[in-house]
Amino acid sequence: MKKILTYIFIIILVGSFFSVKDINASATNPNEPCTFDNFVTTVPNNSPCKNQNFEPGTNKPLPTDTSYKFLQPLPGTDGKLLTSFDPEDPNALSKYLNLGMQLFIGICAVLAVVMIVMGGMEYMTSELPGNKADGLEKIQHAILGLLLALGSWVILYQINPDLLNLDIGIEETTLTVEIKEFDIRKEANYEQNRINEANRRGNFNGQPATKGDCSIAKMQEAGFSNPTQASCVCQGESSGLNQPSRTDICADGSSASIGLFQINIVAHADEIPACRGVFTGKFTAGNKSCRADGPNGGREGYLRCANYVNNPAVNIAFAQKLLSEQRGRWYPTWGAARKCNF
Repeated sequence: MKKILTYIFIIILVGSFFSVKDINASATNPNEPCTFDNFVTTVPNNSPCKNQNFEPGTNKPLPTDTSYKFLQPLPGTDGKLLTSFDPEDPNALSKYLNLGMQLFIGICAVLAVVMIVMGGMEYMTSELPGNKADGLEKIQHAILGLLLALGSWVILYQINPDLLNLDIGIEETTLTVEIKEFDIRKEANYEQNRINEANRRGNFNGQPATKGDCSIAKMQEAGFSNPTQASCVCQGESSGLNQPSRTDICADGSSASIGLFQINIVAHADEIPACRGVFTGKFTAGNKSCRADGPNGGREGYLRCANYVNNPAVNIAFAQKLLSEQRGRWYPTWGAARKCNF
């Protein structure tokens, strides 16, 4: 046992003596010959010879051919052997499919011949009528399958040879998406609309609306227990105009109050499915740091939220929900309620 261990130790020692070498070459000149020094256990990571075999030679540049080399060549579509596959070729999939169709027909022919031979041997070597019938049936099925495969190819070729050319030809397409600003302060008539909205709120006389979406009749249809109060608050908040506010503005220019009842979509974002995760910051009387840059924000997220709440039915339903949570008290959620004589 000791002799065996000694021999093993000697073999390992001799092997390391001849295999551990240092390979050096210039990092800037790939054609400089590599040098090999024995008894050095490491190869510098920056050496171009790092991945070279331990044989004297020339430090060749790194290969630029990224094609996949087949273990065995395949018959190509042009009669030549196919030895590699280039994944960067725009028609690589088409070439593969065309080759696969030819291979399929070839495999069908080979299998048909094999089955014909097996059926013929069974037919000739058996004396039993049943076995002879089985052999004859195998031959018939093999011939039928071969005719089916070849016949389908011939029919398609006679109709149009291009039907057998599976050249998908997917062209590279560049999609340009224009992201427009949703800063309401940049609309054409923003300043005038802001002044008009401020004047409407300032000139509000505390009376319910007699017509429009804020009318008493509309509020009664919506199911408010006191449609007169609801009509007054609606008129004071939006003057019956179903649109984003021009005075309640976040830091990024997005409207914080939306619709007939001017719902604060920033403060109630978590309660509105379409507004969750849209905003960061707050919108209060003393803090207007809100921005539509949350995880679900951006232009699309904000517009999805604003359009949802701007829907009159949604806006009114959410106002009813808030009023119910506040036990019928309109103020302080709606500032216009102070001018209504409740």
